[in-house]
Amino acid sequence: MKHILLIIMMLFAQGVTAQYVMKPTEHWLELRAHVTHFKDARTFRIVDDRGVIHQLALGAVEPPERGQPYFKEALARVTELMKGKDIVVKHRYFDQKGQLLGQIYVDGVWVNKVLAEEGLAWYGDPDGDAPELKAVAAQAKREKKGLWKNERAVPPWLHRIGKVSYRPGMENTEPPKAKRYRSTNEPAGVVR
Repeated sequence: MKHILLIIMMLFAQGVTAQYVMKPTEHWLELRAHVTHFKDARTFRIVDDRGVIHQLALGAVEPPERGQPYFKEALARVTELMKGKDIVVKHRYFDQKGQLLGQIYVDGVWVNKVLAEEGLAWYGDPDGDAPELKAVAAQAKREKKGLWKNERAVPPWLHRIGKVSYRPGMENTEPPKAKRYRSTNEPAGVVR
């Protein structure tokens, strides 16, 4: 116990806190887990192989928010793909809420790409982690799949700040770039 207190005191003396460094890691980390709770079509609670609980958000795509058209369809599709199955999360950082931002794979299927292909998510990748999804989402839009049947769809990042009615050009806005913190396979706030 004395050793732990001594280490904690040394860390605080050096100015180390439970915050992550701003810059994401250069390489992608991989985490094997399963989903225990679907908050919506983008955010989930997962438990990894060690029993550690994490909050997870899809990276590079933005499904509709609760109350938006196609929210239920996106949630149903994500649930169908992931419920009761082992998932692999590839990630490089946490967002400001402490959620891992990741690319999710289930039995070799890239969940983020499925949502973009089926028109159940906007391309929203301010970090440039999956630029190939931009063309996939654009193809779904051209083919008027899913939410793109409505030409006046409001992006979820604008819906979250209260913009609920369409204005021309709104669909071309990009999500805001938020702070990112270096990833580990530990829960948010834990530094090893």
